[in-house]
Amino acid sequence: PSHWRDGAFTTAEVARGAASLADALQALKGAGGMVQRAHLGVSPESIWLTKTGDWRLGGFGLALSIPAGQYGVASPYFANEGAIGGELTGEPRLEYTSPELTKNGDRVAAPACDVFSLGCVLWEVFTGSKALQGCDNLYGHRSACSRLQQLDPSQLPSLVRDAVSRSLAVHPQSRLDAAALRGCPLFHAPAVAALKELDALPSRDPSLAAAFLGNLTSMLDSGADVEYRECFTDRTLLIVVLPSLDACVRAQPKLCAPAAPALLACAARLDARAFRKSIQPILERFLVDAAGPQAVLAVVEHATLLLDRADASWAAKRVVD
Repeated sequence: PSHWRDGAFTTAEVARGAASLADALQALKGAGGMVQRAHLGVSPESIWLTKTGDWRLGGFGLALSIPAGQYGVASPYFANEGAIGGELTGEPRLEYTSPELTKNGDRVAAPACDVFSLGCVLWEVFTGSKALQGCDNLYGHRSACSRLQQLDPSQLPSLVRDAVSRSLAVHPQSRLDAAALRGCPLFHAPAVAALKELDALPSRDPSLAAAFLGNLTSMLDSGADVEYRECFTDRTLLIVVLPSLDACVRAQPKLCAPAAPALLACAARLDARAFRKSIQPILERFLVDAAGPQAVLAVVEHATLLLDRADASWAAKRVVD
């Protein structure tokens, strides 16, 4: 979506996406007695962006199955010493490949390889530089891996520093597993939790959804804590918050009343153009009988704001009348 090209991701947006990828790696590892899969292609090219800005793991063309109860399997990749990585070569991208997949001797592919790759992605997103540099061939990759201990963790946000650093451990036995990576404090910060809750809002129990919506309005306020102000940018309102509110009241019209204050908080922050394109259609659902009198009253109480932002003909029909 064009809104995601308007600026860099916020820290909360990255953490939300990274948490989703860690969930995906956990799912690939499976539960006890289940066949595991090693993705082996985790890189920016295999991460897909949803319409609401969350991240999804795709690109399973390099994946290998691992029998239940087994640590890993022999890797077929980089068997040729002159191999170079990349999509067109049928090999993993070297800049995101774990050290054990290019070492001399037996190479074992396991879920730990994917944690390393995700660590490389997160290092790059948070610092703007690659953890592994100069990976034109296997020799370059091995040299880059030998320099991993020279990386400066202070470049990372404090709440993710330990998790990313341990994901990039040279030895797989020293690496975090996907579950431990998912436990990273940043991935559970209040603003990140709010974004994840917005994703799940349409399917939530009505009482739980109403309770969250009651708190959401204060998060969107211009006087909210800095964590929420940095998270809920105008772009995030358009891409995450408004679509979630719309889906929520479509699925459960009785939630219009608790959703109204959050919707109006968005209206107060966005300009007239954004209001007409993104908020007016949602307001239509608040001005029907099924929404209930409280939802209609909340909208009417903000008539001045609506008249200032709305299309004149829409306002004349839906607000003035």
